[in-house]
Amino acid sequence: MNRVHHLRFWPSELTVLLLMTVLLLPLGGCGKSNSVPPPPTAKHTAPSPASNAKSAPVEPGQASAMKLGHGPDQESTALAQLAAFFLQTKMKQTVSLTAMPVNEGIAQLAVGSLDVFIGVRLPAVDAATLKQHESKIQDLGAVFRGFGAGLLVPVSAAPVTIADLAGQESAFQNKLVLINGGEDVEAAVRSALTAYGLNFTVETLPEAEAVAQAKQAIAGKTAMLLASSLPRWELSRLRLRTLDDPKLALGELQRLHVFSRAKFQRDMKDAAGFMRRFKLLDRQLVTLIDDINKNSADPAAGAALWCEQHPKLVEQWLPREMKIQLGLIDPEKEPGNSGAARGDKPGAPADTGEAGK
Repeated sequence: MNRVHHLRFWPSELTVLLLMTVLLLPLGGCGKSNSVPPPPTAKHTAPSPASNAKSAPVEPGQASAMKLGHGPDQESTALAQLAAFFLQTKMKQTVSLTAMPVNEGIAQLAVGSLDVFIGVRLPAVDAATLKQHESKIQDLGAVFRGFGAGLLVPVSAAPVTIADLAGQESAFQNKLVLINGGEDVEAAVRSALTAYGLNFTVETLPEAEAVAQAKQAIAGKTAMLLASSLPRWELSRLRLRTLDDPKLALGELQRLHVFSRAKFQRDMKDAAGFMRRFKLLDRQLVTLIDDINKNSADPAAGAALWCEQHPKLVEQWLPREMKIQLGLIDPEKEPGNSGAARGDKPGAPADTGEAGK
């Protein structure tokens, strides 16, 4: 009888138990009322990052797209591609990328149509354009140092300084080949020739043709005089030597700067901090341009490859809070007031004058 009684009422007891379980499920899913939902997934704009790139946690307040402009030269283009890739994959900051002339980029910064522009050459080349808009734009620092006109000869040539060329014009066929020359560069070269009392005919050639001639001269160990505003990273590919300029007739070396609209740092603090830390040396820029050129159909893939090869430098560009989240630094072990691991130190020793050496 007891067994029959148990079987008779078991379905009802099971029904009550199941009903209580169903009623309790929503309560268990609610948890505590002050719990924080996970952040939404950031949407990326082109270029799409490589699938194996590692990403940092999403930073709050980084939802709006950052408008990044850059000069049309290969240095500015490669640097902008790298900056865009870093911002999108490491900081979850969407970026729209546009190439434009320097004067147009500065004008767009002044009216707020652009957030950041990479590719302003100082101190001389773009100084006049900056002067017109100086109250509406902000200098975020030099991303690379080492541009400037120079007179070059093959490493086997005898002259050491520009002054040593005096009386040696015939050995160089009385010709000076100007590479990558604009009006400003040509004017500077002609002024330097006058300052040193030299008599050369200046011939301007496209970069590819001039470099081809230089390679032939180097291979044949013949004398050739060139003038170039190419950065020293580019000249490092050739066996060319820059002649000393004791009179500084060609001026000081130029720097490639990053500028922003006036209120960019207030509106996008983390992105502005990165742009201030974003600095490369000669050898780093050489490999970056090579990686970008090898992946011309997908520049982001070239940037991803470069980042994989320079992990320590990339880590230095991250904000301090993100370094803590990723376990790269321990705030309890930071040296007091030294700033050594605060994340606001330049990402490369370019600010110490070492860039471009």
